[in-house]
Amino acid sequence: MNLKMLLSSLLLIGNFAMADSAQDFETYKKNGSLIMEMIQSKNVDAAKLDAYVSEIAKSGISLAKSYAAKYPESKKSVDVMIAHVDAIKKLEYKKAQKLWHDFDAPELAADKVGLDLKKEENESISDPMHTIVHPLLVYLSGQQYLKSKSMDDLKSMKGEMAEGIEQAKALLGRLGK
Repeated sequence: MNLKMLLSSLLLIGNFAMADSAQDFETYKKNGSLIMEMIQSKNVDAAKLDAYVSEIAKSGISLAKSYAAKYPESKKSVDVMIAHVDAIKKLEYKKAQKLWHDFDAPELAADKVGLDLKKEENESISDPMHTIVHPLLVYLSGQQYLKSKSMDDLKSMKGEMAEGIEQAKALLGRLGK
């Protein structure tokens, strides 16, 4: 294969990967919008919440994997986050937020993933993890809302979903560069 054909093939593969990432973002955003509608109506349905969050988390995982493929320094931390998705869904909202959003989980310690995720200069490495953790936090705050009917829990759901969509959009932008 000559160099021109090789470069054309690589460009084509890159375009397919970007198309997949764009589709992942659209799925993320669509399901996020459906959750926002539930929040606005104050009518959170447990089964729908679970289904929407599952779709968002799958898309977030796919975006994070694409990001880790392009930026390999984030691969270890992304892999750790993906490995713990089911366990995160079983935690209380505040605990999940502290451990997995704020990076206090022992599994995310610098000696485990190769860098300190809490340092601002590593934010671009930790950003893909937020596309995964925010929908999980939506799920957990939604479960709390179903028990408490507290407006604070609805507010948490809304904030977490908005932040997740924002992170996914930023990630998509970086994947396109």
